Amino acid sequence: MLYFAYGSNLDRRVMRAKGVAYNSRRAAQLRDFALRFDKRALRPGSPAGVGYANIVPAVGQCVEGALYELSDSALPPLDLSERHPHHYHRIDVRIVVDGAEQAAFAYRAREDKTGEGLSPSRDYLDRLLAGGDLFSPKYFARLQGVATFTTPCTVCAVEVEVGFDRRGDSVRSRCLTCGAVDVV
Repeated sequence: MLYFAYGSNLDRRVMRAKGVAYNSRRAAQLRDFALRFDKRALRPGSPAGVGYANIVPAVGQCVEGALYELSDSALPPLDLSERHPHHYHRIDVRIVVDGAEQAAFAYRAREDKTGEGLSPSRDYLDRLLAGGDLFSPKYFARLQGVATFTTPCTVCAVEVEVGFDRRGDSVRSRCLTCGAVDVV
């Protein structure tokens, strides 16, 4: 089965950590969709302004990503990590690889889990940028320019980018300037 990834699963290390084995990983484009960071972070400890990647229909736009060839055994850990069907649901998509269209599936956030004015954390955006080997230079530059979530650190009192560490079903924040933990 073919899976189109556009978020943190672009990072091969993330896929390994999730226990999602794949046979191949190639550059692919999803046409007539746009990348948004409008999936709300809903784990305990996540601030209201953090957003995760999502795709939305948008005629004339294109999302670049990874096309993974998966075995059937890879689907359960992938569904679990994507919190399917409660946060993201699987959709059938037509992607372009090497100029040819192919059928695949992708995850799209449920509308009741999205919001406005959200930004990715720096460490989350870095996971997308880890897929840079698959991107066009223009798309890579566009991702590099995405504004990340910032907040005043409760320790150093500076407006900073904040990283997040997932611990079981909760999240701990850390200041990327002073290194303090639980700063939000």
